Amino acid sequence: MFDIPNKAAASYPRQAGGFSADIDTIAQALAGDGVLSGLGVAAQGSPDMTVAVAGGLQRQQGYFAYYAGGNATVTAAHSTLERIDLIVIDWNGAVSCVAGTAAAFPVPPDVPANSLQLAQVYVPATVTAITNAMLIDKRPTALDFFDLYDEFTSQALVTTGNISALAWALTAATGGTPAFQAAAARNPGVLRIVTGAASGNNQRLHLGASATGAPILPANLARLRMIASIATITTGAWKLGAGVDLSDPASSSLGSAGAFIEFVPATSLKWAYVTRQASASTRNVDTGADVVAGSWYQFDIVRLQNGNIQFAKNGVLAFTHTTNLPTTALNAGFLAHTLTTAARNLDIDAFGLNFNPLGNRFT
Repeated sequence: MFDIPNKAAASYPRQAGGFSADIDTIAQALAGDGVLSGLGVAAQGSPDMTVAVAGGLQRQQGYFAYYAGGNATVTAAHSTLERIDLIVIDWNGAVSCVAGTAAAFPVPPDVPANSLQLAQVYVPATVTAITNAMLIDKRPTALDFFDLYDEFTSQALVTTGNISALAWALTAATGGTPAFQAAAARNPGVLRIVTGAASGNNQRLHLGASATGAPILPANLARLRMIASIATITTGAWKLGAGVDLSDPASSSLGSAGAFIEFVPATSLKWAYVTRQASASTRNVDTGADVVAGSWYQFDIVRLQNGNIQFAKNGVLAFTHTTNLPTTALNAGFLAHTLTTAARNLDIDAFGLNFNPLGNRFT
């Protein structure tokens, strides 16, 4: 993470300087902005004039953005002078190289607005390949937190609301009996929602009293995080995220609008990622392995500053959606639905929500 090396430890003396870009980065970190995971910068295995940027997650000014990983291109070196460039990521997750000015005593350029510095690249005159000795890590570290969070640690369960820390409500179409599960390593609290034992039965956990309530405008949402597991993965439908109607088990639908992750084995044996508005959906099927019974999955739904929506599984960006982005007010929660004469469960380990910067709330 962020480093200003001592002169004796630097490969090039100018790397030991404290520059304006460094002060800006320190100020960003003090304000809570920075890298939450990954985003390290390294030379290529066969060095050239690009650098490899690892995938990861960052927060800037209240917005979150994932980066899938890729390369940034450093422009050609000067014929006689040295230069210091910046590798940066903007608040929508775009990575780029910002070239400095070649000089006898070079300094890095300013960090662009709405961007984080990830690394400084020392570019000696005439060099034709960037090595790790030319790179200094400048990633500021951010402390992760949620505006609303629930670990579902065990407490009295009531079916009329007031469940766990966020006072969840539970509704059902002839649902089974939900129950807190015994704590386990790395899963301090687990709530199991249970469908009934007839085809078409379901159970849903949601904010507010109704599965069709709508307490959240998508424009106010920055991130949802959910950790969940499915014990038996056949003949059912499972949904996690935000939607107009959290009782809707149909594929690619949680009512007329939403942003959610679903598993509908009759449609696909993989997780799918859906955005929906005015009953039109954009749906991507996971490119990884099939869903595994009893495995825990962490999902993030991130609304970027530009309004696009990202889906991440287990901390890795899966898809970015630019179409059918929800604008209708939504609810957040979980659905388990059975299509057989046996109950189906959804185990919920954690839920977190971040609002984006809401600005001045009064006039």
